[in-house]
Amino acid sequence: MVDGDRVRDRRERLFDDLARGLASELPRRRVLLLALGAVVGASLPGRALAGTRRPQRIECGAPYTECGALSPLVVPGCCGPDSICCQFDYDFHCCDPKRHRCGQNRIGAEYCDCLYPCGDPRNCCYPNDDCVDGRLCKEKCPKGSVRCGEYHDCCPVGARCVKGECACPDTRDPCKGVCCKKGEECIRGVCKPYCENETARGASRVYDPATQCCTEYGIEPKYPIRYFERCRKTRVPREGYVPEANGCGPKGGPKFPDKVGRADFRPACDAHDICYGTCRSDRDACDAQFARQLKRACQRAYPKGKKRQACLARAKDYVDGVTALGSIAYDAAQSEACQCCP
Repeated sequence: MVDGDRVRDRRERLFDDLARGLASELPRRRVLLLALGAVVGASLPGRALAGTRRPQRIECGAPYTECGALSPLVVPGCCGPDSICCQFDYDFHCCDPKRHRCGQNRIGAEYCDCLYPCGDPRNCCYPNDDCVDGRLCKEKCPKGSVRCGEYHDCCPVGARCVKGECACPDTRDPCKGVCCKKGEECIRGVCKPYCENETARGASRVYDPATQCCTEYGIEPKYPIRYFERCRKTRVPREGYVPEANGCGPKGGPKFPDKVGRADFRPACDAHDICYGTCRSDRDACDAQFARQLKRACQRAYPKGKKRQACLARAKDYVDGVTALGSIAYDAAQSEACQCCP
């Protein structure tokens, strides 16, 4: 085929495309491009149409790439790094590869064919979206969440949809998309632990569970224990703590003889210290064990006679002392061995 025949054939195809375009529903931009192609094809000399491609180019800086160089009637453009270039005879388009593929190169075809249409083909979802009501592309809800409201938004996990609004199980409103747990309050959009029992004037009820405890008396430090009585019910062993013995007499207080005659009271006193220094030990049980061990020490040292009676009387003085005054030592030992709460 000579150049003149090729030119006539190209002109005829341009006018055929224009006719088909006018007979179908096309966007105004596409019709204008077809009309422009027909006019140009009729007016340009044969050698201009006989060429295979217009030399015009465009420089796209990285990470952008050129698109449209194959379209003879359109100035090329640039597509972003997350797009694919779809080129046609009369136009080009940058499509989203997650949702589209390039349409067929024919009159009336969409530039980007939708992979996941939701109702209208132009309403194109992403792979992980849900098509809601056959018209809305919505991000999938996490497991345990329900959709709610006019726009079918996801409620926080565990919440219910009540009269078109998300409601948490305890009837409170969500806190920026989260249902606060029991013992938490929404403070400036964040769920924070909240101690209802804190009644001190001017004190904040928000506390840090890593370093503080919410007791029946209010907020208390975990360790060191400030007031043992406030942590008596909630105390737990302090990790890594090992109790120590210091003989007969309170730690840091007056000392008493470890031996009474031949009777050695030191083992009984040390065991009593360890018992007091074991978190959540029973004070009465510690004192009863102390009394039994002192009695056995006297019996081993003195099988019978007045010396045994004198030893037992001295042992009773030790027992009476811890019974009357041991509460201070017990509370101090427990405050060292325990922390106020887990």
